[in-house]
Amino acid sequence: MTVLEAHETKQSNGVNISNMLKDVNLDNVGKFSIYAYTIQMKFTRFVIGISPNEDTVFINKNDIDDEEIIEFLDASITNEATVENFAVAKYYLEKLFYDNTTRGQLEFTYRNSYLLSSSELSKKMKVSRATIMRYVANGMEKVEGAGHRCYPKHDAFYWKDGVWSLRIQALQEQFKVRNRTDKILIKEISEQIEEYEKLYGGKLEEVFEDVISGETNIYDLKEPDDYKDWLDLINDLDKVRGKIN
Repeated sequence: MTVLEAHETKQSNGVNISNMLKDVNLDNVGKFSIYAYTIQMKFTRFVIGISPNEDTVFINKNDIDDEEIIEFLDASITNEATVENFAVAKYYLEKLFYDNTTRGQLEFTYRNSYLLSSSELSKKMKVSRATIMRYVANGMEKVEGAGHRCYPKHDAFYWKDGVWSLRIQALQEQFKVRNRTDKILIKEISEQIEEYEKLYGGKLEEVFEDVISGETNIYDLKEPDDYKDWLDLINDLDKVRGKIN
């Protein structure tokens, strides 16, 4: 039986993919691809494609051992193809992707009929458009380049529920931190250093000259944590620049 035949059998008789994959000689990239493809086919009314972006780096191992995540994925695949079940499947697929990669993002291509405008989403969630924009800043999914209909329907499922919104925010923050390039990191650290320079009206070595020379004890300062945090930022900036050079 080929992998595709096994996949089709699973679709017809409800056999868990995790059980099917135990008898298939694939690495974790291949096994993840089976899950992504199966979810795409299961929820084809909502999503056209699911694929890792070009920056993705998979962990070099031969087995996916995220047992709890796999259980949720198997359950969502065998359940009815609703927006809510797709939302659950999407979340756990992204969790599986995160756990089995060191870099990258999972990209979803949605059908136009699955996307809402900000006014449609705000009515569905019974919140203002300003609230929607705040949610976007905190991690709500918005499809770039899709025009005014750019919010996937599962946004309402995630963000109407406090537990789910926290899960989404935490996962997106993990992706954001992991995928930052050194250049982006340098920009972020430099901006934080500039904020200190504006606040104190000069560079660290000028403002805290007496501390650096040893004439003044750091704990005699009004805000000793500012000095320590500012110095840490400068040291972090030097380390990141050293990696690039």
